[in-house]
Order: sequence, then structure tokens, then C-alpha cells
Amino acid sequence: MGVSILNDLNVKFVEISNLKAVWEELLKVTRNPSPFITYGWFFALSKHLLKKDIKIMVFYRNGKPVGILPSEIKDKTLFLIGDERVTDINGIILDCRYSGEIIEFIADFIMEKDLKVELYPLDSESELMEFLPGMLKIKTPEKATPFFVLKLPSSREEYLGSLSSKKRHEIRRKGRKLKGAEIKNLKAKDINKLFELMESSSRDKKGFLSKEMKAFFREIALYFEGIGSLRFKACYYKAKILAGLFCFQMKDTVYAFNTAYNPDFYKLSPGVVSFALDIDEAINESFACYNFLRGEERFKSDLGARRDYTWKIKR
Repeated sequence: MGVSILNDLNVKFVEISNLKAVWEELLKVTRNPSPFITYGWFFALSKHLLKKDIKIMVFYRNGKPVGILPSEIKDKTLFLIGDERVTDINGIILDCRYSGEIIEFIADFIMEKDLKVELYPLDSESELMEFLPGMLKIKTPEKATPFFVLKLPSSREEYLGSLSSKKRHEIRRKGRKLKGAEIKNLKAKDINKLFELMESSSRDKKGFLSKEMKAFFREIALYFEGIGSLRFKACYYKAKILAGLFCFQMKDTVYAFNTAYNPDFYKLSPGVVSFALDIDEAINESFACYNFLRGEERFKSDLGARRDYTWKIKR
């Protein structure tokens, strides 16, 4: 596809594999960076799950790259690229100084090309959500998928005090049953421990872990470890692994991407105990938010997290 030009901005379609340096520089000045809009995430996604080096939209202002929209156009429709099995949040990477200018350019591009639009799952604070619906005269964006977020206070006592007496009692009761359980950091090289737990704890997760999916997990584990954003832990009890937590951390937020537990300890709520221990650590490390991502498992609300939604911009 050719180059479109409007005012001082223009867009080119560039393969993901050629964008590492540009992407990582732009992420530094993106207003709401998350693991799911990093270069390493999309490189692994395109390599192992999508299996193609997609040309995506890169915006330039006076010759300097100022934004990336990880998207493609199919059947006259603009999509954000992703895989529903792993894509919890999507969005745009841009120099926040030019947010409105870039989104206006995207809106003009959509209308000029007479494109349909399906952009999701978007965080409510995404610049796309802030500007694009109004520019496209979309009155109400659609709710996409529910997710649960726990706002973290400054101390464990304050956290427990924020829970209902019933939830507080349950967390303490479950913790007493596994008194002495401790959480330890793992490395990217330990990823097979997570796979073993996933395959033993759930038939669905065993089916989820295809050869390609395992390669994707290995790739992102190494990438996020390399940039200091991997939060990969195992909870041990009497020298046995209770559960594994495969998470990311960026800025002030922990993102709980995947978890698995030892089925031998199922009746002792190993997942809840493991998350409770990691929440304690996150509070001690001064994180402000623990995002459990999509899924409406009861344990998330039991731990004090509240339901929110990602959004879809559809035209």
C-alpha cells in the first residue's frame, strides 16, 4: 500500500521485524505503556502465532517516526492485529505530544479510504478511546471483554482492611492451611515448570499449549526478562510447587497474564494463596495496581479486585 500524506504527517506500512529500534524509542514516550504494546510482544505474536511478518501503520512527522498502530486492513476493514487466545489489551504506540494530531490523521485516513473499523480490546485510557470515537462520530463504543483490577494501597494492613470481613477471613483461613508457603522468583529458562503445571491442572490448558504457543511463551519470557519486566514466580510448600504465576510488571502495574496450580493441592486453594502472597510483595514493592486481566474467575473478586472492561471501536 502506498503512502498517504496529510499536513505534516504521513503513514508508511512497515514490517514488524524492521521496527525494533523505532518501536522501543516510541514506547518510552507513550502515555500508557503496557507489556501488550511492546515490540517483543508483537514480534513473538507475528512469528509464532500469526506466522507472518505483517506490515503495520507507522506515522511520521517531518520524517521522524511518532506513532505505530499495530494493525492491518482486510476486506476494507481496519483491525488491530492480535490473537484472541493471548491478546488481553491492545492499543497504539505514540509520542504523546502528538496524540491528537495522530488520531485525527487516522480518522481522516479511515474516512478517505471509506474503511470499516474494528479496534479492540482497548483500555479505557487509550488515546484511541479518547479521541477516535468523536472524530468518527461514534456515539458509544462497545464494551469488549471484562477484566479485574485491584488498586493497591501502601500496606498489607490497609489492603486487608479494604476487604469485607468475609473476604478477609477467607484469605487468612486459606493462608493458615498452607502456613509456611513461600513465593520465589523464577527465570525465563524455567518456563517448562509453568507448562508442566498448566498441562496437569487443566485439560483446556493442555490443549491451549500447542507447539506454537509454547514457542510464543518462551519468546516473550526471554524478552520481558531482558527489559526487566518479567514477573515469573512459583509458590512452594514443603519443597513442592503449589502454583506458578506468569506475570509482567511495567511502570506501577503488575499484569497477571497466566497462572497454573498443582492439582494435588486443589482443595487448599493454591492459586488464591499464591496470588495473596504476590499481592503482599507487590505492595511492598510500591506497585499501585494489580491487573488480573480478562476472565471472571471468582478468586479475583475474592482478592478485592473490581470488574472493568476493555472497549471496541466499531464503524
